[in-house]
Amino acid sequence: MASCRNATVRVAILEIVSAMAGQLADDLTKEMKKKKRVWVRPWIERRMLLGASQNLVNELRMEDPLDFKNLFRMSASQFEELLVKVAPKIQKQDTMMRIAISPAIRLQVVLRYLATGDSFKSLEFLYRVPKCSISCFLLETLDAIYEVLQEYIKAPKSTEEWRSVMNDFAIKWNFPGCIGALDGKHILIRNPPDGGSDYYNYKGSYSIILLGLVDANYCFIYIDVGAQGRISDGGLFQESLLLQYLELDVLKNPPDIEDIDTGEILYGYWRQVTSATERLEMHGSNNYSREAAGIRNGYADYFMTSGAVPWQMDAIKF
Repeated sequence: MASCRNATVRVAILEIVSAMAGQLADDLTKEMKKKKRVWVRPWIERRMLLGASQNLVNELRMEDPLDFKNLFRMSASQFEELLVKVAPKIQKQDTMMRIAISPAIRLQVVLRYLATGDSFKSLEFLYRVPKCSISCFLLETLDAIYEVLQEYIKAPKSTEEWRSVMNDFAIKWNFPGCIGALDGKHILIRNPPDGGSDYYNYKGSYSIILLGLVDANYCFIYIDVGAQGRISDGGLFQESLLLQYLELDVLKNPPDIEDIDTGEILYGYWRQVTSATERLEMHGSNNYSREAAGIRNGYADYFMTSGAVPWQMDAIKF
């Protein structure tokens, strides 16, 4: 009886071992059939040889400065100046596994993204930089750009600085008493979770607003970024720090223009004339009316004929 029982146990053990061996063989076969994974795709590894940074960008820099500016929205000298400033903040160390993406390529990818809004996949094909890498260094590079360029966006803080802005507008644009040109720009976004209609603008898209004040030389002297797209430019200005500072004289606002001989305040003749736009009534939509279009075209004809100044056509770039 005992010998039969031992024989049964041996058979069971052999069957179990055989089944385990078969399963192990199947697993090994599957592993061998799996496609071999690579650390970096071969065409990505040829970035330094065939990527846009080493070919197209260099060609444009040497042969076509205008298209170089169109590519990055800045000249080659401006690009190099910005690169010198941001490179120490975005430089990464090479490792034994791979060579780090250079600061120049990082900056080129980010500037092209800002200029066009291209998808990461499109930029991947152009620069041979994986889109996962782009998503990692994009915000880091943007933060570095913001940090090094803060000194270039400063609102005037003295009466003399405001007078300088006013003089530039008077001389370059024949617009006395102007301390800046203010406008808003909608930056398209995906509607945030639970955003509802807060970011839905009159153009039928979702956006945040960039409110900018520039001087007579197109240089920003104040920016306000991040307001919800549904807010109008006027509403945003009413809530901005700029208006608060101007009303509280924190920025040392320039005084009214005076006649240096009589001391009389000069408000400008155009302010004393009843403007044709005062006859316009509020409409239910943001689309301009035919009457408004006629007034606009009338002004356009005037400034291109009898109201033209000698230098204006030289300032227009086609």
